[in-house]
Amino acid sequence: MISSSTLDHPMDQQFPGNKLPRRAFVRLTAVTGGLAVAGRLTRSTHADDAVSNTSDNLERSYLEAGLNALARAHHMSSMAGHLGASMIAGYYIARQRPDLDPAIEAGIQDDLRRVRGGESVFGQRMSRASKLTDAELFEPVAKQKADAKLIDGIAEGLQKSIDKPRQSAHNVIFASLAIRVLQDHPEYAAPSVVDGIMKLMKLYPRQPPVFACHLLLKSFIQDSDDI
Repeated sequence: MISSSTLDHPMDQQFPGNKLPRRAFVRLTAVTGGLAVAGRLTRSTHADDAVSNTSDNLERSYLEAGLNALARAHHMSSMAGHLGASMIAGYYIARQRPDLDPAIEAGIQDDLRRVRGGESVFGQRMSRASKLTDAELFEPVAKQKADAKLIDGIAEGLQKSIDKPRQSAHNVIFASLAIRVLQDHPEYAAPSVVDGIMKLMKLYPRQPPVFACHLLLKSFIQDSDDI
């Protein structure tokens, strides 16, 4: 049986000297976080504003917002988990690499702002019948008493779709990121949050092995060479 302690966290890979090459950065954020917005990672006018607020960049509130979005993603689609995962991945990239170039950090912040603003290709753009907007995915959940004993339920839910690849392993990616946050911060393990993520896991047994997002990723990585 899979438990939350047996899953390798996708953000744990280290690079020599804590240097993160541009292509590696794009691969890391695009694969684990799904920073897939309509366009490529670039500095925008909003990124300039983000640079001036580096004292508490990518703060812990991103984790809570990311979990809330993962918990509501099942209302859209199995791939809507990208939106919440992007917040979580952005936070851990910044925490594990405190020496990030300010321009890269600002780029991450700007992409996360755009994800929350409805520019992700995996949000309502993909699930037009959804009654929730992308921004509503991130809204706070009702206050509940956290229960760390519920965390293993996510791994148990994942086990039902891990017999073969599902949508390019996004079930594993999303579950691993959620478990990582909840193990680090069990105070976020509200029953409604865990239940929502488990409902997201229930969508995967019916999904195909591969999702066409690998084509988006290939284009995203190629475009990054021009940044």
